[in-house]
Amino acid sequence: LIQERGYKVIPLAALMAALGDSAAPLPERAVVLTADDGHRTVYSDMFPLIQRLKIPVTLFIYPSAISNADYAMTWAQLAEMKASGISSRRILTARFS
Repeated sequence: LIQERGYKVIPLAALMAALGDSAAPLPERAVVLTADDGHRTVYSDMFPLIQRLKIPVTLFIYPSAISNADYAMTWAQLAEMKASGISSRRILTARFS
């Protein structure tokens, strides 16, 4: 639906580059997709879509929830997503202590 309406999904890194350098062009109607916390629906629902549509997505993962919280993905699922061969995907983790 996003692509059908003329939006161009770009990697977060492309947006950051453009914000830091006015010479870095962005396509018209550029959007960035992110998902937070590693909810299991990112794996079950979103992952098949991003693979099929070949669009970049950045995941911000809360590591203490992975494989521990009942709502969260497992480390094996995250590894599968990372190893999917789609190089534009990034999985970012943060440790809060």
